[in-house]
Amino acid sequence: MVLQKGKIMVGPIYDDYVAESPNAVLLQNDDREKEKKHTLISRILGFVAMGLSLIGMLTLFAPLFEVTILSKMKIGLRNIFEIKDLMDYFDVDSKGINWLIALIFVGLGFAFVSAILDIFANKPCKIVSTIFKGLAFAVPVTFIIFLRAEKSEVSAGAGLWANAVLLLIAFALALTAAIMLPKKRNENPGTVMDTPPAAGGIAFSSGSCAGYEIPITAGEMVVIGKDPAQCSVIIDRSYKKVSRVHCMVEYDAAQDLYIVTDRSTNGTNVVGGMRLQPGSASYLQRGAVLNLAGTDNIFRLL
Repeated sequence: MVLQKGKIMVGPIYDDYVAESPNAVLLQNDDREKEKKHTLISRILGFVAMGLSLIGMLTLFAPLFEVTILSKMKIGLRNIFEIKDLMDYFDVDSKGINWLIALIFVGLGFAFVSAILDIFANKPCKIVSTIFKGLAFAVPVTFIIFLRAEKSEVSAGAGLWANAVLLLIAFALALTAAIMLPKKRNENPGTVMDTPPAAGGIAFSSGSCAGYEIPITAGEMVVIGKDPAQCSVIIDRSYKKVSRVHCMVEYDAAQDLYIVTDRSTNGTNVVGGMRLQPGSASYLQRGAVLNLAGTDNIFRLL
């Protein structure tokens, strides 16, 4: 990790460390609460859509078509088979009525399957249910558009209109339910750690690198000083008291301690405490604040 003056790259290790912080846990809890609410609303909408689909199926037993020339004869599922038998008896071509029956039952099948899928609280089922409801809705709408365009003696009955309206509402509710239902989390319950994370870091509060936070993984050494060839955190050359290689910081994950080694001429000090022994490793805890040679270059061990 080489950091240029005034530019610090925060790598993925630091992102992992932040993800385990208490604030991140609170955000995760908020997200879970939102997901629970969205899941509940999605399920309610799904059950309402299921009810409307089932009611829509019952409307097929109401008059679907009205034939004006036969004293407004009403045709529904109750008598459509009788009409077909009558046509067959008189050797009248019944292909049209066969297609009509087939389409009605296709729409019925779509509505029934979509109602079953509404029971399940997972996104793929909700999406398929929405598609099936859309297809079921397309059947009565196709009949209505065709009959109005033909301007024949046959018109759409109350059952067909009711079926189309109920399926349209069911489709809209199912679509909303599918959008609102959150994706299932692929998470391990042990993700949020109670033990200290196996990564540390330092944060500069003032000086040359003010506002920057640098991650330190276990076994990694961060060298602070003015020499770009030897240091990973580079202090501005205008700080005369800061050495070319001022100090080195390591993180010991096993003990959850920092090892700071002073290599400077003018010293590295613990703010409010001791001056580190030059050339020797000092073990410091998280939260310790250090100062480079009495300048305003101050950083904290995260």
